[in-house]
Amino acid sequence: MKTKLLLVVLFSLLCLTSVYAEETPKVENPAEAKKAEAAKPADPTPAPAEAAPAEPVDPNRAAMEVAWSFVKKSVRVVKGLKTYTSVFYKQEYVDGEMRPEEKMALKYRTKPRAVYMKWVGKERKNQEVIWGPEINDGEIRAHKGSFPDLTVSLDPKGGMAMKGNRHPIMESGFAHSVKLIARDIQRAMKKNPLDGKFTDLGVQTVHGAKSHCFESELNKAGDPKYYGYKAHICVNLKTNLPNKIQIWDKEDGKVRLVESYSYENTKLNVPLTDEDFNHKNKNYNF
Repeated sequence: MKTKLLLVVLFSLLCLTSVYAEETPKVENPAEAKKAEAAKPADPTPAPAEAAPAEPVDPNRAAMEVAWSFVKKSVRVVKGLKTYTSVFYKQEYVDGEMRPEEKMALKYRTKPRAVYMKWVGKERKNQEVIWGPEINDGEIRAHKGSFPDLTVSLDPKGGMAMKGNRHPIMESGFAHSVKLIARDIQRAMKKNPLDGKFTDLGVQTVHGAKSHCFESELNKAGDPKYYGYKAHICVNLKTNLPNKIQIWDKEDGKVRLVESYSYENTKLNVPLTDEDFNHKNKNYNF
């Protein structure tokens, strides 16, 4: 009996020794552990590269990008225009003086192209003109609205039609202005460094309409292909078309404001017919 009990105790001790040996971590020789670590293959994954420092923001180019974003919208809108009406304000430097501001009710059709204007302000009040390349053999039909009030046909680029004007009637409307603005910004932005100074003027109110405005001062002295030395442009946030355009150019020996145009109450793609461009329209006074 004693012998059997002794065997049971010995067997139990052997089992405990075996379990302890399995659970006790093996203590490695430091030198051998170092050799094993050195023998491991290198990690093929490259260490992440340090991020390059961000380039400083050029405020001039940033302002140009803002201006260009609005002008691009204007270009797209012009391409889709069929008709529009607006109250158009014009003031120009002609024959050595800044002429008084003129105010006109404007109707414009893009295809077939036709323009009707009636002066509704103090200057040239009641004058009316109609022009279209397919109307009246391409000549302007006009009457001045005051005695002697005769209806005449004029060469659009002739002396009488151009008197007191910097542009012929075929350059009226949004398309020509937007084209010039876009051309000058694109010309400046292609040059490195940027050829000019741009200033973002933010949101302003023009004729009661919220508009985003900016200015550009271009190097026309170095590149005469620019339209002007300086431009102040506002884009109506509702129509995405310019509602204020001012141009400074060199006239009579100095850079001065030479053109100031603005648009009020512009309505796009309104119903206009041939009757709106007919001098016999009963609402006109030709």
